Amino acid sequence: MKAVKIILSLLVVVVACMLAIYLVEGPTSKIINDRLDAEANEALYEMFDTADEVEKVTDDYPEDDSITEISVMKSNGTQIGVVYKVEGAGYNPGIQFLIGVDSNDNVKGFKLLQNTETAGIGKDLIESAEFAAQFTDVPRTTIQTDGVDLVNGSTAGITLSGINKSVQYALAYHGVNFKGEEAVVPETPEEKVERLKSEFFEGATYTDVTGDYSEPDLVLEILEASTGGFVVTAIFNGYVVDSVYIIGVGTDGLVTGYGTITTNETEGIGADLVLDEEFEQQFIGLDLTTLIDTGVDLVGGSTAVMTLAGVNESLNMIADFIKKDLLNVQDTLAPVIEVLPKQTEFEAGSDAPLWDTFVSVSDNEEVASVENDASEVVDMDTAGTYTVTYTATDTSGNIATETIDFTIVEGAVEIILIPVPGDIETVLLALDPSADAYSDELISDDVITGVYTSRDVDKNITSVFYSILSGNGSWASDNLVMVQFDPTTNTIVKVNVYVNNASYYTSEYAPNEGVGENLDSEVIADEWIGVGAVGSLTETDLDTVAGTTAEESFPALIEAIDYAIQYQLDNNIGGAN
Repeated sequence: MKAVKIILSLLVVVVACMLAIYLVEGPTSKIINDRLDAEANEALYEMFDTADEVEKVTDDYPEDDSITEISVMKSNGTQIGVVYKVEGAGYNPGIQFLIGVDSNDNVKGFKLLQNTETAGIGKDLIESAEFAAQFTDVPRTTIQTDGVDLVNGSTAGITLSGINKSVQYALAYHGVNFKGEEAVVPETPEEKVERLKSEFFEGATYTDVTGDYSEPDLVLEILEASTGGFVVTAIFNGYVVDSVYIIGVGTDGLVTGYGTITTNETEGIGADLVLDEEFEQQFIGLDLTTLIDTGVDLVGGSTAVMTLAGVNESLNMIADFIKKDLLNVQDTLAPVIEVLPKQTEFEAGSDAPLWDTFVSVSDNEEVASVENDASEVVDMDTAGTYTVTYTATDTSGNIATETIDFTIVEGAVEIILIPVPGDIETVLLALDPSADAYSDELISDDVITGVYTSRDVDKNITSVFYSILSGNGSWASDNLVMVQFDPTTNTIVKVNVYVNNASYYTSEYAPNEGVGENLDSEVIADEWIGVGAVGSLTETDLDTVAGTTAEESFPALIEAIDYAIQYQLDNNIGGAN
């Protein structure tokens, strides 16, 4: 019986709470809607100040998700204009505005009713009087074709693109339903494919040869043109996954055309980039080697860098496949070995240097692997000159060799320090201001952007520093992190995120900047002090101390620092001192 009473009490509380919410939110929502309706009604007469009657005709015209209300403005019973209430989107959805067109087919005005854009950027743009003034007494066809521009130095290109798209859609709707213009039917993906195929190779017929090749995972279809060349349909993954494009390449290795067929990229940002005619035009006439080396670029002020990176990554793979497998153009260029300006004289009995760090290798197509015979050739305990051979091999089997003479001497050797870049020296000074000098060890790879040492007056290594790349997933560009090691113990002394692009998001992907500590805060940096083993810190550890969840940044930070720890443990840089 007692349990029943408790349950009934809880039900009473729940019902009371629901009633309270209704009593507050119900009237509040009505007040807001009434205010918006009043503003909209007032704006109708501002656009058409000679009007004396408004006729709501929404139900008389084709239903549309974007156009929520159509008002015919009249004066003495005669129609003088039409005003559309439009639901649009810029960077965010939920923007409401009015756009009016008079009987002379001129746009009469723009009135913003509801604004969901970011304050200081898109919000300020579309609320400015200068922006709205662009819509006054301008021919409908002009704005329908060209849209309007940014004002007052604004950089809210995404907001502008979204508003222009919504405005132009409404004006096209007006042209069809009030001016009798023919509706423009969007080209279907299938129609676009057929059109592009005819443009890539004029007059050609095609044979499906997909099954003849062991193609990369991204390839969907390979068509061989009767006039010579191939059309390949493939996938790119940019900000999101599985967008489809086709590319045509002649037997001479020149691109005859490109087109994005379907895309899942963000509307107004990535989607607008890859569907832009200017973007597609970049491909025409490019040779495959250039496409592999440089890719294509942003156009029209786009900021869709992640979409672009995804397109170029796919194109790099597909272009290489077309070149080697379809056109049978084999790579005959050998890699290039560059000898780095490092000290090659060592005292007898000293530890062997990191032999593979004395050269860097580049290749015309891919990074080549490099090997050396130093461990078989050089005797670190016996004075003499030893010639070490470096051999680089690329994926096509091309080989390059280079030799370096290393000298082992009796007695002390003068240590020659390689200067560090000025911006790096600034970071090192902040971490180890007591050092007498700093040296660039000329070591780097995909994660390590540089290894540096600080030295005492006798040029002995006092600290080893790793500059590493740490990612942010899809949210932002990479961070640059400097990790300082004590070489006598190979443990971390300090961590400094000296380029911080990290963003923080909740599980609902809403920004929560300021809720927890930033990636470069002392609270997070202190967690690394004394760490000398991989796996010592977890994402949970950093989440706990930070008070926030950086679900993209923290795992990448841990992985990158663990990589530096393992490199220092394996190579013991400075440990001989």
